[in-house]
Amino acid sequence: MEEALKGVNISVLKIMSANPRRISGLHLTFNYPVGFQATDSQKAELENIAMTCPVKESIHPGIDLKVDFNW
Repeated sequence: MEEALKGVNISVLKIMSANPRRISGLHLTFNYPVGFQATDSQKAELENIAMTCPVKESIHPGIDLKVDFNW
């Protein structure tokens, strides 16, 4: 599986608020390469890893965070 993950990229959309000017949201999209194959169990494990990441857990709770997975 590790070799298949080399083609994964993540796009990040930053949403700003006007007053005060600050980041109000982040939208992350995990894009898996064409031909990527994983079982439902493997997909669930990858999603769990992303959703419990220490970096994700460090984002201020006031920031709206949306995470999508394009299998």
